[in-house]
Amino acid sequence: MIDARFIGTWKGTDHGSLDSSETNHWVVTRTKEGAFFVEFTTIFSDGSIEKSSEKGLWFVEGNLFYEQREGENQADVYTFKLLSDKLIAFHDVSSNYHFTDERILLN
Repeated sequence: MIDARFIGTWKGTDHGSLDSSETNHWVVTRTKEGAFFVEFTTIFSDGSIEKSSEKGLWFVEGNLFYEQREGENQADVYTFKLLSDKLIAFHDVSSNYHFTDERILLN
């Protein structure tokens, strides 16, 4: 199910919670059709920077948010908490990875 509260353009950072040797920053756009496109900037502990992008599909079932990247067999699954209409906290159900998205545009 597409949840309208997630539609729009969001920014976020993981503050190194995925890997302490890198910090990921991103801008993600989620559409009402259930597509997403995300652009990442990764800053490594040695100071090097890498840019990358991903796209795929997203949806919500119950209290879980799913993100299925193109070319991947399995979706990433997150619990989420709506902190406000502009902030959503996510926590990966299979690890300690967590982050918060902040809305920057309502599409």
